[in-house]
Order: sequence, then C-alpha cells, then structure tokens
Amino acid sequence: GLFSPAQNYVLEEYCQRYGIRSVFLHLVTLSELVAREWAGQSCDPVVMLSSFSYCRMAIGGKMPDHLSVVTCQNDEMYHGLCGKIEKLVHHRIEHFRSCFPFACPKSDLAVTLKLFCSVTEVMLTEEGANGDLYNCSVVDRLDNLLRKAALQSYRSLLYLVSNTGDDNVPLTVPQLIALAELSVEYMCELHEFFLPDFSEFSLAFKSHVEAFWSLLEVDIAATLKELFQADISSGEVLKVFYELNQYSLAQNLTLSNGFLFHKNLQQLFLPVVVQYLSALNSDISRDLQKLFSVEKWPQKCPCVASIAACLEALYSIQRMINELQWPDKDVSCHLQQRCHAICDKQLQYCANMAMVQLDVVINESVSCGFDMRLPRQIFSMLCSLYHLQEQATKLLHPIDDREMVDYQGDTISIIEESYQTTISKISDKASLPLKLLLQRLSQYDASHRLSKLKKIFVSFVTCEWSLPCFHPIQYFSAIPVEDYVQCMSLMLEDIVQYCYKHKAQQMLLQKWFELQCGLVQAWLKQRPDCSLCPDQYQTISIIMKCIHSRLLGTGIMEDQFDDLSVYNLICDRIRMECSCSELMYSKH
Repeated sequence: GLFSPAQNYVLEEYCQRYGIRSVFLHLVTLSELVAREWAGQSCDPVVMLSSFSYCRMAIGGKMPDHLSVVTCQNDEMYHGLCGKIEKLVHHRIEHFRSCFPFACPKSDLAVTLKLFCSVTEVMLTEEGANGDLYNCSVVDRLDNLLRKAALQSYRSLLYLVSNTGDDNVPLTVPQLIALAELSVEYMCELHEFFLPDFSEFSLAFKSHVEAFWSLLEVDIAATLKELFQADISSGEVLKVFYELNQYSLAQNLTLSNGFLFHKNLQQLFLPVVVQYLSALNSDISRDLQKLFSVEKWPQKCPCVASIAACLEALYSIQRMINELQWPDKDVSCHLQQRCHAICDKQLQYCANMAMVQLDVVINESVSCGFDMRLPRQIFSMLCSLYHLQEQATKLLHPIDDREMVDYQGDTISIIEESYQTTISKISDKASLPLKLLLQRLSQYDASHRLSKLKKIFVSFVTCEWSLPCFHPIQYFSAIPVEDYVQCMSLMLEDIVQYCYKHKAQQMLLQKWFELQCGLVQAWLKQRPDCSLCPDQYQTISIIMKCIHSRLLGTGIMEDQFDDLSVYNLICDRIRMECSCSELMYSKH
C-alpha cells in the first residue's frame, strides 16, 4: 500500500483529470488492501488506518464541502468494508504473535489497535442505532480478543510439547516442565516486544496474561492430580514450580500486585513438596539401613560412604528448599522445620549406628596385653563422627544472609556426646596395657604378701641358705617396661597414621594422655608417700617420660594441652619418692 512520491503525484493527477473523488479512491484502496491481507500478503497498517480515517470523516460529513460529496454507492461500499476490516483486525489481534513477528516495524501492532478502535466505534454506533447494546465497549471487545489470543498462543505451545494439542489428555511430567519453560519464554517475549504497543490498553493486556496463566494452571492441576492418584512422588515436577516462581518473583507478579496465579501455584505445589519430603525421608532411612549393614569402615577414610551419602542427601534436600524460594514466609518456615526434622532423624541414626558398630569392633578385639593393637576401623568411626558433627552444625545452623528458622533440636548435642563417648572408649581401650603394667607394679608393694615373701627368701639367699628345688625370684614376674613402651609407641603411630582429621586426632591424644595420667595418679594415691620401692618409682618415671616425649613427637605442643596439673603432680611425687629412697639408703 505504499507509493513513492512520483506514484502519488501520478495518481492524484489521474483522479483530478477523470473526476474520481478522494473518497472513492480511499474506498478502493481499502478494498484492495483487505483483499491482499486475506490473500496472505502483508500490507502497511498505516495506509489502511489513514484511508479508513479519511473515509470515516467523509461519510460522517466532517470534511470540507468540496470533499464531503458522497454517493449512496460510496456509503454502501464503506459500510460493507467496515465489516470486512473488523474481521481482519480481529484476526490479526487474535494472532498478533504470528501476524506481527519481531522483524516487522514496531509500530504496526499499535497502529492496528488504533484501527481496531476506529472500526469498533463505527460498528458500535451501528449496533446502538439498531438497538443492540450488548458488549458496548471498545475495551471489552479488545479484552475478549486478547483472551482468545491467549488461548491461541497457549494451544500453539501445547502442540509443540505434546504434538497433539489435546486439552483433555493430562501432560506427563517432562511435557509439563517443557511447557512451563516455553510459557516463561513466551511471557518474556510478550513483555519485551509487545507490551509497549498495549500501553494504552494495560487492563486488556493484563487480562491476556491472566488468561494464559489460568490455562497453564488447569494443566498443572490435572498432571498433579494424576500423580496423587497414582501415589507417585516425583521431584522433577518441582522444576515447574521453580521456573514459574522465579519468573513471577523476577517480574514482581505476586499476590500483592493482584496476580492470583502466583497464589494458586503455591496452593497446588505445597502438597507436592510435603509429599516429596516424606518420600525422601523414607528413602534415606531405607538406604542408610542397607549401607550400614555392609559398611566395612575402611582404613584412612575421613568419612565412610554411608555417612557421606546421608550428608549428601540432606544437603540436596536443604538446597532444594532454599532454591524454591517459597514466597509465603509461614510456609517457608514450615518447610525449613520439616527439613530440620529430617536432618535430626537421619543424623541421629548415623551417630547411633556408628556407636553400635564401635562397640562391636571393640568387643571383638580380645587382645589386651602388651601386644595389643587398636582396631583400625575405630579411627574411621572417629573421623566419620567428627565429620558428621561438623556438617550437622552447617546443616542446622547455616551461616548466610538468608532468613532461617531458629533450630530447637538437640541433634548437635547428641552427636557431640557420641563423639566424646567414642574418644573415651578408644582411650579406655588404649589404656589397657598401662592398667596391666600397674597391676604388675602392685606386686612390689610393701604390704603385699608376695613382697614379704620376697624379703624372707632374699634374706635366705643372702645368708647362703638354700632350699632344694626352690627359687623365690620365679614367684615375681619382671616389670615389662620395654614391652609397654613398644606397645604405646605402636598405638600412637596408628593414631597419627589412621586418624585423618587433625582436630579429632589431637582430641584423642589429649584424652589418652589425660587418662594415662589419671590412672597413674590414682595408683599413686592408693599408696602413702615414701612407700614406693625403687622398681616402682623408677618404672613410673620411665613410662611417664616416654608418654610425654612420644606424645610431643606426634606434633602436639605443650601449650595445646588443656591441663598438665596431673602430670606435674606425678612428676613431683616421683621426685619425692626418689629423694626418700636416697635418704633411707644413706642412713643404712
């Protein structure tokens, strides 16, 4: 419909020469443009709008006298064209995404909307003259057209997903996810490219958006209903909520702005999230039972596979809840509380199973002599519990900028108690050689019956009295200091080599050192001052020096010990016993 200046000049000269009125020229132009549009050719809507505006003013008698001459044929032709133009404009608005692609001029849709308003006003005037007052508003008619446009656009997307476009068949979860992604992409394009054209008709555009989302809401509800009836809990369907919720929050399309779809979306997916969390809780419990039943607690392992799998699953649940970004704060708090409850249950189960299997491993280790070695599985248990304690704090008390629910459970304290109990049990097991050594040293007490016999028999031997077939020294076992030192060194090497967590290793060594000092101090308290024989206090002096030096050899500094008061008391007692013994020897 565009003419060059030369073509316009020739056309005007032709009309003036042969007496063709401008009204007839514009009517013929409109008729030709409408015919070409229905034939599939693209015409300039500006020319159509200008021609229709000229004809409307001329037919309505609003032109100058020399231009307002209109014949009855022109009037009939004009009213016939109004109906055709109305159908054409309605078709273009209902299919505005295909009729106005991104490559067309940006003002084409806005001009078409103006043409729609002009044609609709003419048609409403005729309908009012005929007594038909139904739908007597331009905005109402545009609202209906845009609702139909929403249906057409939605069906086109539905056909891309299902290849059928059948509204009666529920979509599968992958199809629903693809439809949600296409819907978000469609809405982004709609707001980016077409929203400026609807600036004068914002309410009608809003109706178009709401109609589109309501159609998607129906399909979502149908798919979720099928899942509930089949008792299927699928986490994949939550991707639909994630996509739509992210878009709604980004565009500020929330309930506070009158956007009902966002509220309805939350109501649809809240039961899905709750059901999915319950299913995940059951799956984790079942998998943990299987994993712990076959757990071998391998050596040099900072965290065993069963506990690592549990932590990974719990982190995935927490990450899922956070990524949903549930808009309602009350619902968000409820979901976080459910996540905490799942973490409580599974973390406590891991700690309890580790303690049960620790008792089994310790009880199976029957050796308690100077050849005893600590089972290496217990170091994996200790490191796993320490790792579990660290991750439990991160899971239940995350440190970030998000508003989190205060945690009220006692899981962290339970895991801490299990961890400390494990250290105590390992330390008790590692202290058995020292207990055996102290029992041997008890044979040299002055009040002990064997000790008295030893003095008698030694006096016999000193006086060169001999009893046939009697050797008194055989009744007293030698003090196995070297055996104990070797056993202690091997245990410390195992702790350093197989306990991977440095803090757990340090706490175990400190606990072991405190227990060793406590056993020696308790043994010394049972005996009065200056009552130890040289074998006893010399042995105590040797083992305490070895314990201290070997412990420092593991990399622990003296300033890292919590309390050295017991060790210092033992050293003071040994020095006192040594002084008393030298004084008594000097008197004799």
